[in-house]
Amino acid sequence: MQFVVLATLAVTLAKSISAGITDACISCLAKVELGNPNACNEDQGSPSCGVYQIKLPYWQDCYEPGNSLEECAFNEQCAKDCVRDYTSRYAHLCKEQLDKDRLSCEDYGRMHNGGGPSGCRGTWTLHYVDLMRNKCTPDELRSLDEPDPLASSSESRSFPPTENTSTRSHTTETTSTTLTPSRAPAASVRRLVQMLHRHQ
Repeated sequence: MQFVVLATLAVTLAKSISAGITDACISCLAKVELGNPNACNEDQGSPSCGVYQIKLPYWQDCYEPGNSLEECAFNEQCAKDCVRDYTSRYAHLCKEQLDKDRLSCEDYGRMHNGGGPSGCRGTWTLHYVDLMRNKCTPDELRSLDEPDPLASSSESRSFPPTENTSTRSHTTETTSTTLTPSRAPAASVRRLVQMLHRHQ
């Protein structure tokens, strides 16, 4: 009974802090990437895996869900959670750089493709926006991020600085800027839920 109560609380907490990129936008990214859901392919000297073409540094920046990059990238829910946690981690920096209160799906696409927040403003990700406009529906492209209940909280920026070294499949640059993640709790709660399920 105790595990059930804790699991319910953890799920509720996860939902309350997992605002950010919408499901519609994640579907758009899948259409653009066109990755094999059960395979990796060599891309710029390193593997890009699954539907969203996730690379190792990207998986590390989404808090390493699953037991490995491949295990997560080949699992539909884990891969979606990775994209969600990665983009949530750096969303506040993109908002600052673009001077926006809310990010569009195109902003998230550039972040996903371009190596974190540097991709939001980098010219090398503009071609990705063209791909999104060609392959995604108007409703997917119109989707704005969901309101972030942690955005105005000082606690949302209290995590230790993290080195972002993500290199995406279409980028020509690697970012190595010291960044402060804002959304670590979402991934932590997901891990807590997984542990509780294993002990039931």
